[in-house]
Amino acid sequence: MAWDPLAALLGEESWTWPRQPTGDGIAVWPLIPGLSTDPGTWDEQFRALRTAGFSVVQPVVPELTPVERRTLAERWGDEVFEELFHGPRPDERAFSQAAARYGLAPFLARPPRVAASARVRNNARLAERLALAGELWLRLGRPDPQGQAFFRAARWADETGYDVAALAREGNLAVVEAVDGQSAEVIRTVVAGPGDDTAGEDLAARLLAEYLGTE
Repeated sequence: MAWDPLAALLGEESWTWPRQPTGDGIAVWPLIPGLSTDPGTWDEQFRALRTAGFSVVQPVVPELTPVERRTLAERWGDEVFEELFHGPRPDERAFSQAAARYGLAPFLARPPRVAASARVRNNARLAERLALAGELWLRLGRPDPQGQAFFRAARWADETGYDVAALAREGNLAVVEAVDGQSAEVIRTVVAGPGDDTAGEDLAARLLAEYLGTE
């Protein structure tokens, strides 16, 4: 379950993060100009999230309509008007970098396919890494065609009836039209795993470290 603090940000509820006994709580944080974008208020909430057992806080920038902006401005006054109507788009990366200093991950993981076969579960794991690589590639402002290529390979890995890991081990990824060279490298590195000294870190992990400023 993902927790949304929007009501607290709007002053409709008190700030209370429910304790997560398993330590894997998820928060989805709406970045609303003037209300939740002040870095000076983040540290206290990040500490509270960690204390409550949260491990992920994913920022989301709502697309506010003019009517919604006016409603917020009428409610909160001059202190938010300028940011709501004339301020820059909230910086998701700055938020995630601040959260990372408290050990909070920036993206929700895909739900595991518990009842599926081992092949489907493994393919889904590879698809998740490819999609993460695509998401981060584009967020870092890199060329769009390669980002879309990662997403295309992720969709293929999710839908194919083949065992993607087996194709990688057998050197057959080159014949798959949906998998370009960089996507194939992500797959091969993840399949090799951390126990293989020749594997190194997969591209998604390197892009994430760059995105969070932890490289």
